[in-house]
Amino acid sequence: MRLEQGKARNPSPEVLHAIARALKLTDPQTRYILGLTSNTRFPPPGRSVRPELQALLDSMPDIVGVIYNHRMDILAWNSLFSALCFDVATVPERDRNIARFDFLFPESRQRLLHWEDVCRATAGQLRLAAAQHPNDQELAHLIGELMLASTNFQTHWNSGDVDLRTHGSKSFRHPTVGEVTLSFDTFELPCGQVDDVRQIGQRLLTLYPTTEEARNALRLITIWEQPQTEQTPRGAIDETNSSQ
Repeated sequence: MRLEQGKARNPSPEVLHAIARALKLTDPQTRYILGLTSNTRFPPPGRSVRPELQALLDSMPDIVGVIYNHRMDILAWNSLFSALCFDVATVPERDRNIARFDFLFPESRQRLLHWEDVCRATAGQLRLAAAQHPNDQELAHLIGELMLASTNFQTHWNSGDVDLRTHGSKSFRHPTVGEVTLSFDTFELPCGQVDDVRQIGQRLLTLYPTTEEARNALRLITIWEQPQTEQTPRGAIDETNSSQ
């Protein structure tokens, strides 16, 4: 009652959790209201990841893997991510951002089969990040850039939705293999006492096949994207066969 009357300005986390349960808020929505009222402020995370995490990505040749921060800056990725989503290494560092790809890169409409739904989720995730990191100027500049450059982002941002999808499925359209649907899981990476505090908020996204059709599609993408020097020259095979 005191909250409704505007007499209570600093509700406790216990009260906010009770309100969230009463309103049947989702976990991201609950995080959002907790972030709006929290006095805890973390420094903006950096763009580096532990070398062991890059090694982890490289050791998963059959899984699409990428690590990003709360701004959705892409910090580390493996070759299968570049082949299926977009070639991160070919764009400037400031453009290595999932939200910029979704809203500003024309090829995102072709690569993401359910593009509109993906954009809705991306805007909702940035809204959650803005509540949790209100002093992050880079995040504010990113949101401002998207507001000016994309009417689609404006629509989703102004809806006020909050989202953070931790598992489910995503569908892609690859120019070589066509449509492929993968399951995904997102993991928040822990930051121990010995780790740099600026690595707080990093997430690992993995996309993996759960059907034989999807597994074959990823194998074909891997073979197709291999540099020609890594493939056995056809001429050598022909000569071997002819000598036999």
